[in-house]
Amino acid sequence: ETSESDLQELPTAMEGVAEEAKPFVQFVIPVLKIIKDAQGQHGLRYGDYQRYRQYCTRRMRRLRRSLKFLHWEQGKGKSKFVQRMINTEVATDSRFMLLVLNKAERSWAYAMQLRDKADGQGGREIHHLMRRLTKAAKYGAMFQQIASERADDRTSLEAEAYAAFLQGSLFLEQEKWELALEKLSRCRTVYDELGKVAEAAEQKLYKERVEELDPSLRYCRHHLSRQGGGAGAEGSVLLSEMGSGLLKGKVDRVLAHDGEVIQVSWLDREAPVTHASLRQHILAAQGYRAEARQAGGGEAALRVYDSLLMALEDARRTVRDLIADKLKAGASGGDEEHAELQHVRGYLQGLALTA
Repeated sequence: ETSESDLQELPTAMEGVAEEAKPFVQFVIPVLKIIKDAQGQHGLRYGDYQRYRQYCTRRMRRLRRSLKFLHWEQGKGKSKFVQRMINTEVATDSRFMLLVLNKAERSWAYAMQLRDKADGQGGREIHHLMRRLTKAAKYGAMFQQIASERADDRTSLEAEAYAAFLQGSLFLEQEKWELALEKLSRCRTVYDELGKVAEAAEQKLYKERVEELDPSLRYCRHHLSRQGGGAGAEGSVLLSEMGSGLLKGKVDRVLAHDGEVIQVSWLDREAPVTHASLRQHILAAQGYRAEARQAGGGEAALRVYDSLLMALEDARRTVRDLIADKLKAGASGGDEEHAELQHVRGYLQGLALTA
């Protein structure tokens, strides 16, 4: 039986639990930019899928080591393999999402390498290609699931488009034209809508992605029309746009967030932060800083501090790029916007010192 004294102690216990709860920090990951930068720097500029696949493997190894999320555990005399799965409960650090993203990219790159090798012939290469694309689509769906629960709206939308692209690519290779058209149309719609609310540099990235998808969409429509599936093709496009209400809501939230202006205070002076990417990095750093103050010690605290330093570095790099752009455009040191960026730079340096 529960005594009256036990009941009186319950609120106190619950207050202790509330105090220990850590603030939830939404991950901010520019998915398309990360992918395009990595692909351009590691072989895909010249169509070298093997080199890009090897880069993804090295990147995954580095991420696993930094997270101490290894598959091998030291036993008595020898190490043993331990399968470790990543889900929303495990993904307490944005690097877990990057690990899943690199898994998907590695499988996709391997599939493209096998496609070039097969060169229209059947056999084992085609079978292996399908297996790798299936894996890529599985990891893409996993990435989307984690992003929907752990990341901000923009990252969630980009993850949705990425997963749709991988699924559409799989259906395209399987010659399931209607399903491929549905997924690739969804992917194109998301990137097109994101391009309308993005910064100028990001708009170019989204526009290029949309243009890359158009030939595949025309290819799907061509095969559907040959099969007498014109009506089915239209149905697929409508089906892919049925979620446009939900999509519009997400994009509107991204747009509303991008329209906000935050103020940072440094040396008894406040400066506005109007640039969307810089604002996202600063908000992420502030969130990690709040989490770090309650993390205590141990490995969990080290992971939080690592994420904080990465967010600060991203913010500082963005400030440097913005200042460089201003100087190239002919702005002087006395320009008001230039002075505000310098003040934000000082704020970030102070944040790093007091972290």
